[in-house]
Amino acid sequence: IISTNDVPERDAGYHVTFRITEACDLACDYCDWHGGSHYEYNDIIKSVDVLFTFFRKENIKSVVFYYHGGEASRHPKIVNILQYIHQKGDEYGITALNELQTNLTIPLKKLEHILPHVDFLNITFHYLELIRRRYKLQSFINNFKYITLQNIRITNLDVMLEKIDPKDLNEFRD
Repeated sequence: IISTNDVPERDAGYHVTFRITEACDLACDYCDWHGGSHYEYNDIIKSVDVLFTFFRKENIKSVVFYYHGGEASRHPKIVNILQYIHQKGDEYGITALNELQTNLTIPLKKLEHILPHVDFLNITFHYLELIRRRYKLQSFINNFKYITLQNIRITNLDVMLEKIDPKDLNEFRD
């Protein structure tokens, strides 16, 4: 883990672990979220509305929505959801932040649309799963290069390692 959990703006008054899908494109050994489906957009929006009513009632001034798996970036309405959270925060006078957990294997074009609405980016990947699916590894590498070139801050970078074949160590280091 490379962690920058000491990011001051991340110390919100309230944290919501927000699951919008139970689907993922990978089948990592440590995770059970590779099956399932996306939650309905209208149900998600209703939940957000209820939460913001609660935040107002409790006088909560800041909240972080932490998107966790399945792979939230795969939800077909992810950009709309991220935008809606920011919009509701503005409407209620609450600092509302989006923290996305991703395996970073989505197409770059989709990532480019998502990132402007993400306040904190967490990347978690299972190296052996990526080398089992080389095309996913290539997407990851392309996306990581993009993030680096755009100087986008990564809040957490988690690498799930198991026994790596010595022949794969140099590739992993690269």
